Amino acid sequence: MGQTDVAAAVSPDGRFVAAWVSHGGPIPPDVYSRRFKSDGPAESTEENVNMYNKGCQESVAVGVWPDGRHVIAWRGHSCKMLFDANAGGILVQRFNWDGSRLYR
Repeated sequence: MGQTDVAAAVSPDGRFVAAWVSHGGPIPPDVYSRRFKSDGPAESTEENVNMYNKGCQESVAVGVWPDGRHVIAWRGHSCKMLFDANAGGILVQRFNWDGSRLYR
């Protein structure tokens, strides 16, 4: 249990986004993120990034645009097929700064 694969990105105004893989016991690892103000306090609660792909998640990356929109990418795969390179892929979710998801 805990967090691994932590990544962060900073916008030009100093706000930043952190993302990580959370290991919650019997539940497969999943991707979460949190937004922070430029002076450090959290601006959001922990939010589940991955809504569709069930299974093991790893290797998180974060990017941020100057206006605060951000993207989180990670590798998703089936926990049962951990060593099968064809069992997963790179997944991406984009967000507005307020945490709302961008689908286009």
